[in-house]
Amino acid sequence: MEDHEKTETKQPAGSQARPEDRAGAELTLEALAELRDRKNLEYLRAVLSMENPLAAGIGALNGDLMIFANYMQQNIMPALRALPKEPGALAKVMPAMEAYGRVARQAERLATLTDRLNRQADAASKAAAKMKAKEAGSVAASM
Repeated sequence: MEDHEKTETKQPAGSQARPEDRAGAELTLEALAELRDRKNLEYLRAVLSMENPLAAGIGALNGDLMIFANYMQQNIMPALRALPKEPGALAKVMPAMEAYGRVARQAERLATLTDRLNRQADAASKAAAKMKAKEAGSVAASM
């Protein structure tokens, strides 16, 4: 296997090695793609279980975008590795790289929006619970 197909993983001080880190050894691009796929599916499961239907819908769309971005990345990397080391060679894959960048930026925007919607829903839920507790306290005091 060539050096550019491997990625070293380093564990932060005091952290435990995870099975997907292959005991802290090196990961191939293919193994990283599989890990991304698993994490994207975990994300989809989590967002689809959200109570807020708007956040769940936007989160699901974002999950789809992340899966698509991973697919794009898996196809771009071999093309990059196959490029000759000469000026102008990168121009051949630049349109695909730019498209990947647009998809990745949109996924980041949707993740931010989903997070904002969840924070708003949490704040509204806490405010409603606080109001119910206040009302229950005033009813009990009037008895």
